[in-house]
This record gives sequence, structure tokens and C-alpha cells, in this order.
Amino acid sequence: MKSLISILSLLVLTAFNSTPAHAAVIIYDESSDGDLDGSQNLTLGIGTNTVSGEAGGPSGSTDTDGFGFFIPVGTELTSLSVTATTLVNGIYFNARWGIHDAFPAIGGTQIEDTGVLSSNASDSFTSLVTPLATGQYAISPIQTSFNEFSHVWTFEVQSVATSAVPEPSSLALLAMGLCGAGVMRRRRPRKA
Repeated sequence: MKSLISILSLLVLTAFNSTPAHAAVIIYDESSDGDLDGSQNLTLGIGTNTVSGEAGGPSGSTDTDGFGFFIPVGTELTSLSVTATTLVNGIYFNARWGIHDAFPAIGGTQIEDTGVLSSNASDSFTSLVTPLATGQYAISPIQTSFNEFSHVWTFEVQSVATSAVPEPSSLALLAMGLCGAGVMRRRRPRKA
């Protein structure tokens, strides 16, 4: 009987103390993970996530670099920044990205704009209207130059406090276990 109570106690603790699993932090590097061609949809993890690549290029072969990102349930994006740097010192670059509330960006609404990043060295954007909640978003190029530049996106994601609500199936299993324990106790012969 003691072992049955121990097992039931363990089941109850597991049902009420389980926490959702979160995605791992993303460190995406275009040079090793593949071209940012707009088809990537990255699930952000809690902490600092980075996406880096190179864009621009000689006339007629411009690489623009866009991608999607997903903020999982129980988390929110608290800051977003991008830094762009010329790859050829002294050569000017122009870049501008939009942040959209859908992936792919077509059909979504632009919720933020980096403004034009341009320099012969480096330029950055750090802004966020409000923390972005759980959902699907996209980074979409609006303007890129013909000169090559690198870019690094930094996403800060944190956990959002949520109350643990047991699933109905967990409660049903607990109820069945307690009923089973009651039936077993009634069936045992009583000692005189």
C-alpha cells in the first residue's frame, strides 16, 4: 500500500510541476548553415539568439537575405538589433529590412522598419516597439546595395510567467489511479 501511495504521489507531483520544454538558442551562420534565401523559419530559444550573413554583391547578383522566426509559447522577444558592416573597407553599402507579423512576409503587416543602414564602416539598428509575443514573424529585405556587407541580428528572448494548468488527460489518469487504489483496498480481506 505504501508503494502505491508513493507512486500516486509521484504522479501528482509530475502532473502539477511539469514545465514546457523550450527550443534551444539559435546561432545561425549563413557561411556554415546555408544561404538566408527567405525560406528559413527559425524557432528562437530563451536567451540570446543570433543570425549572421552576408548580403549585397556585384551588379546583377544581389543577395538580399531574409528569414522567418517563431517565438514559442511561454516566451517573448524583448529586444532586437542588427549591425551591418561593409566587407570592403571604404566601400559604401545601403541596407534596409522590414519586420513583418507573418511568415513568409507577403500577406503580413510590416510592424517595424530598420530604416536605411548605410556607411563605409558599420551602422546599427536597435529598436522594438513593444515586446513581441508568441507568434510567427519575418525579416524581409526592403532595400540592399550592390556593395557587399555583413549583418548580425541579435534576438533576446525571455520566459513569460504562466500558471501551470494540468492537462485534462493528466487529471483523468490521476482520478483513475485513485479509484483503482480504492478498489484494491476494498478487495483485500480484513484481518481479525
